[in-house]
Amino acid sequence: AGTISDLSWRRAIPGLDPTVEVPELMAISRSNNYLHHNHGHDHPDRLLSESNDYQYENHFIDKDGNEYDPYSLAWRYLGLYMDCADDQQNNGGNNNDRRGLSGDDGGSCPRVLLWAAYHDPRYRGGAIGEYQFFDLDTRSWDASSCTSSRCAKMDCHEPHTHFKLVGVFKETDGMYDWTEQLFKHEGYCIWNDEDVYEEMEDWMGRWPTTCTELNSPDDDGNTLYLHTLPLAGGNMTFGIFTDEDCTTISSSVSLSDYILLYYYAYYGNNEKGREVAETYEAAIEAWNLKMSTFKVCQPCVAYNLGQTSSNRRNGRRAQNRKRHLGDNENDGDGEEQSHYNCYDDAGYTNVNQCYKFETKTTLGVAERADLIMASEQGTILEVRAFGRTYGSGGYRTPLNRKAILTVVALVYVGCAMFFFLHHWYTKRHREVKKLPE
Repeated sequence: AGTISDLSWRRAIPGLDPTVEVPELMAISRSNNYLHHNHGHDHPDRLLSESNDYQYENHFIDKDGNEYDPYSLAWRYLGLYMDCADDQQNNGGNNNDRRGLSGDDGGSCPRVLLWAAYHDPRYRGGAIGEYQFFDLDTRSWDASSCTSSRCAKMDCHEPHTHFKLVGVFKETDGMYDWTEQLFKHEGYCIWNDEDVYEEMEDWMGRWPTTCTELNSPDDDGNTLYLHTLPLAGGNMTFGIFTDEDCTTISSSVSLSDYILLYYYAYYGNNEKGREVAETYEAAIEAWNLKMSTFKVCQPCVAYNLGQTSSNRRNGRRAQNRKRHLGDNENDGDGEEQSHYNCYDDAGYTNVNQCYKFETKTTLGVAERADLIMASEQGTILEVRAFGRTYGSGGYRTPLNRKAILTVVALVYVGCAMFFFLHHWYTKRHREVKKLPE
């Protein structure tokens, strides 16, 4: 099976061909996603459900209706949650405000993806060249991209950020369209690793999009079901459920247990079952690890972490993690900054990722009820909206040693000053008392 670092999904997964060994685990997503999507290409522009007149609604505008500069916008991924309320409301009557939320689930507790967009009110027009980024590998700020006098932290994932929330948005038609748009544009350039990109692209179509009955029951003969299971911290896994809406997790059978059960029942081979289970667990862990990239603040305008070729098929890209900015003027379309351009897998340069989310997926605006539900389930990252904080967890900038020593020194000086003044005051007060009347 291999470890996370050396696991090659494309070498491991062919042994799980859906027509041969594990049809109920692998065929689900392929039938729903690969056959119904134009894989690898942009879809025709969709109409946003938030607009009753069936026109696009631009969410990235200020209160006066002016569009924000794309370079002043940032975003981050929050996670998934199960929206069972949608099914209950639809059963009770017509609900036009939440139409389309069920996606491929047919109304059965769909999995809804949340992400948040932000605006920098202090933006000065220096494009990405006036920002530094949080590096997950080093857990520190990388300022090598700064080319202007302002070198602000792109820190919309921090609780005390200077960025202002534009809105929290939900993907209302499953996860596939959203991840497809992200991976082939900004994800392709941020990861800067073709193997990672191809593995993630392959696995985005394998996640279940509907609650599906499995072939093998549990030891007590109860029917089992498979669906995507949202986890804490914005993570996800394959869940084994005991109900046809896929809301109740099996207390006796996990994904690995089911794979072992299946292989023993159909092939009498526990060893192969263990190998397959380890492969799945490693692949899921790797997926969540790579998705962590988008849990920290990212600019809406796609960018590149290193020097690359404009043609992916000309060879593997350089693994230089430093950002190299040139002096070229931003022209708003195509080439912008020397050695910094994001030449994505769809043939675009420096695409606006937030615009892709807005126009190429079934975007909806998350309401207070959505955030309450997601927060109660404990699966989304912390986000502040509607005057309160929802979710929990997220990446925080650790205090460095110098900062800690500075704080300690200030506290020490403050305490010393307090005791000195207290001692002086007490002594002075005693001396005043001793004076003759």
